Amino acid sequence: MSKLSQTKKSILLTALVIFGSLAIITFNLQNSQIVFVDQEDTYGVFNHPFMQTFTMFIAEFLCLLAFFYVKSTESYKNQYQEANNNGLKRINIFLILIPACCDSIGALCIYISLNFLPPSVNSILTCGIIATSAILSRLMLKRMYTTKEIQGCLLVLVGVAIVGISGFVFPEEQKQEDFKKQIVSIFLMLFSIFLYGFQYTIEEKYYKTYFIHQLELIGYEGMWGLIIYTIICISLTFTKCPQVLDNVCIPHNGEFYFERADYYFQQFSQSALLQFAIIFGILSISVYNTMCQTVTKYLSCVTRALVDVAKIMMIWIISLIISLSTSSSNYHWENVRLGAIIIEVIGFSFVVAGEIIYNFNATQVEDDEEITQNLSLQKG
Repeated sequence: MSKLSQTKKSILLTALVIFGSLAIITFNLQNSQIVFVDQEDTYGVFNHPFMQTFTMFIAEFLCLLAFFYVKSTESYKNQYQEANNNGLKRINIFLILIPACCDSIGALCIYISLNFLPPSVNSILTCGIIATSAILSRLMLKRMYTTKEIQGCLLVLVGVAIVGISGFVFPEEQKQEDFKKQIVSIFLMLFSIFLYGFQYTIEEKYYKTYFIHQLELIGYEGMWGLIIYTIICISLTFTKCPQVLDNVCIPHNGEFYFERADYYFQQFSQSALLQFAIIFGILSISVYNTMCQTVTKYLSCVTRALVDVAKIMMIWIISLIISLSTSSSNYHWENVRLGAIIIEVIGFSFVVAGEIIYNFNATQVEDDEEITQNLSLQKG
């Protein structure tokens, strides 16, 4: 497998942070919209986590179309020939159904929780993927970690914990019902952390075992996800909610439903801002997932999870600016109490320190291995 230069690594990781941040911000922008489809509509809330997951898979499927173009290039054919000579075979696309299922459930958990948690806290909780990726890659890939790498991961987790408690130490005024929704959202996020840790690890295993282009893996995950969520969204459009869930479901003719695909498209057609947020969200996810897979292929699944942490700072800063610059409750994304902000800054400091320690050490280890390999070749 060819290696990336340090410049390309820096560009790759920077793009991962930027587009990962934009993806979360645009989906939160969608959730902030109130769009009435006609004069009789009294609901107007854009509450479509299932359809949002569906659009995420549209973004991933677009990568498959890009892959078909890449597959026709001379560069790809040379890579395939080299891999074939090294004993790497093409992957069975049914194996990609495994990470696609993890992505299907994990993304849904995230999009549901985005309705009830600040975007920065939501993203911070996903940093737990660092721990699950490290544990699972140790078990499944037999990866060894240095003391510095372990210290980096631990610092990140401490930062995650500090920021996570900020909203509870300095809570904003809210109803008891909203507090319960936040607790449920946190548990959903913790569940998604395990799923994504497994997904990252199994994807890295695929890259080591088979010849597969990153666009190919994302694209087929998108294909499976679209098949799954087409069935789910159509089914849930006609599935009534139990009464206990009425406050989180979508009303229609006096009944409440888990999803309403028709209402999603009606709202989309009525708002230019919503159209922008959805289309730009799809494009951001396409680029972001391509960057993620490239990191997993050329670096590691834990590096992907750890560097992904840096996007939290950008999300937090943008969300805080939006929350402070508008009086609309729909755009009140972050806890703006001074105490909460101070705690979050401290937590972010731990996260950044952990990221620097881990990546600096990982780069040194990689360079040492390359030097040793070159010396061995020279002696041979």
